[in-house]
Amino acid sequence: MRSCMHPSRERIWDTEADELLEIGKHEKEVTCIVRVKAALALSSSADGTIKLWMPGGKCCAFDGHTAGVVTCCVFDESRKLLSCSENGEIFVWNIRNPKAPSLLIKGHGDQRITACDVSKDGRLLLSGSTDKSICIWDADTGSLMAHTSFTDCVRCCRFAPTLESTKVAVGTDSGGVFMYDHRNGATQEFGQHNSWVCDLLFS
Repeated sequence: MRSCMHPSRERIWDTEADELLEIGKHEKEVTCIVRVKAALALSSSADGTIKLWMPGGKCCAFDGHTAGVVTCCVFDESRKLLSCSENGEIFVWNIRNPKAPSLLIKGHGDQRITACDVSKDGRLLLSGSTDKSICIWDADTGSLMAHTSFTDCVRCCRFAPTLESTKVAVGTDSGGVFMYDHRNGATQEFGQHNSWVCDLLFS
C-alpha cells in the first residue's frame, strides 16, 4: 500500500486491488504523512492535529499543538514522534501514549517551522524555519545544542544518516544547498538551484 494526500483527506492506494481507499480526514489540509509500524499511516494537518490511522478504521489523535502542524517524523523504531508547527512549537510524543507530548520546545521566535529530522542515534532533534535558521536540540531535555543562520528561509534540512557524522544538509528558499557541521559550526555552500530547494537526501 502507498499513502496519498488530498486537501484534507487521508487515502491509501491498494496496489494489489488497484483501489483508492479513504481511511479518514482532517478539518484542514494534510501537511505530512509518515509510516508507522503496525499502523496504516500517521498524518498531520493544518488544523493542528496529528492522527494515527489503524487497521479496522480505528484512529488515535495527538492533541496539543496550538497552531497548524507543518512537518513530523517518527524515530526510535516507531515509538516516538517529532512534530513541528506554524508557530514554532516542537513536540516529542510517545506514540503508544499520545495523550500529551513528552517534550515541549518553543523555538524559532514563534515563526513557522518548515522541516525537521532526528539524528541516527535519536539523541538530537533538528528544526529549520522561516526565521532563516536551523536549530539542534537535545532530544531528552529540549536544550538548544547548536544554531546557525542563513540569508534566506530554510525550506528543508536533514542529519547525515550515520552515527559518526556531525553534518547537516540544508536547502533554502533562494536555492542554496549547504552543509553545516554542528560540532565546529562550519558551513559550506555546495551550489545553487534557480528556486527554492523542496527537499534533499544524502546519497
